[in-house]
Amino acid sequence: QQRQQQGEKLRGQCIMKLMQFADHLSSFGASSKPLQSYMANGTQKMAAQGNKQRDDLLYWSDFVNRFFSPKGVLRHSLWFTDDGANKQYEITYPALARYFFTHFESGVKTMQLIMEKGTEKDLPHSGHYIESQKSSFVYWFDTGAQLIANGTLRAHFDAEQKIELLEFVTNSHEEYLPRSRLIEAARPVHDWAKEWHKVNAPPEGKQSPEMNKKKAKAMKSPPQPPPDIDLPQSKVIARSGIPPAVFRFLELAEVIVQMNPLFNYSHQHPQLAPYPALEQYMTTVSTNGNNPGAQGQNPSGPRTPGMSNFPMGASPAAAHLQLPGSPHIGGSPAQAPGMQLQQSQHGTSSSGPSANTSPNVTNKRRRPSAVKVEEENQVNGTQAKPGVKPSPRINKRQKPNNAS
Repeated sequence: QQRQQQGEKLRGQCIMKLMQFADHLSSFGASSKPLQSYMANGTQKMAAQGNKQRDDLLYWSDFVNRFFSPKGVLRHSLWFTDDGANKQYEITYPALARYFFTHFESGVKTMQLIMEKGTEKDLPHSGHYIESQKSSFVYWFDTGAQLIANGTLRAHFDAEQKIELLEFVTNSHEEYLPRSRLIEAARPVHDWAKEWHKVNAPPEGKQSPEMNKKKAKAMKSPPQPPPDIDLPQSKVIARSGIPPAVFRFLELAEVIVQMNPLFNYSHQHPQLAPYPALEQYMTTVSTNGNNPGAQGQNPSGPRTPGMSNFPMGASPAAAHLQLPGSPHIGGSPAQAPGMQLQQSQHGTSSSGPSANTSPNVTNKRRRPSAVKVEEENQVNGTQAKPGVKPSPRINKRQKPNNAS
């Protein structure tokens, strides 16, 4: 019973920890000082930007240190609308601060985490697991636009109530613009349309029948061309729903994860400089024929399936086709015959092997032709009735022409 009470207490504490995580995530916009405050004492813009970036990175480093375990990992699965599929990116602990920092360098003003109550369960070694299938990340941009990414949130906490794994799987995303901005952008076009209707309005009063019979008058246009709708430029990639800088960061993080074996090898040999470590690592890989740091790789492995089980130039599907003489079937005495042009079975018979002849059997009896030869007492394949004489016209047609 005491152990159960400790589990219930841990559940409540982990929920509170996740709520604190969301609160600190959304409060960065209010706590971060604007760039103008760094330039108040006459500091140049470049120096002021450097000071602001240093302070912002320090905030996110403290944020990550407070909520994440040193072994903590964040997995962000993006939803690509054109492919209709997800792609998962993994950010390890050293890159987490830069991950959050990049969002706010890309025009994000506020970042919110909204989640509904989901499932909870205990994990071995005093761990805890929380999952919310109805969660959302809301991004507010400095242009007034808003992006909402909906998906499933999963969090693993260790015994110290720090996040070992935070995973968000996106299943949809949508960008929204303020109504006031849309009305402001569409007003010039609306005014131009009103002017067009005014220019092409019919004259007042009832028209005579003679006027109605005349050819329709050509439409006029206002002196000014129709204006364009000036919508605010989007800060995100439409297909993935994240800013371009964040997407580049995720692609770079993916490469870094694949290079973990090299990093581990360098840490195991601190006496080697970077270039000698790389050369010795490549020599070790080529000598052993495998990756010596494979234990440190991402357990998910490469995303593309390996093709080492199939020879070069061979299709993996060909091994499953039980074709006679196929080189993929062990014990076959013959190789696959080359592709040759064959005459149609409806034409003249060929002296060579036909399509019904197996290349492995030489003395196989050929099947009889399925086309029956018409007998003399048949006309067009129909059995002639007994006792009925053929028409004399048929015999006349068969006689040779004497005129020739």
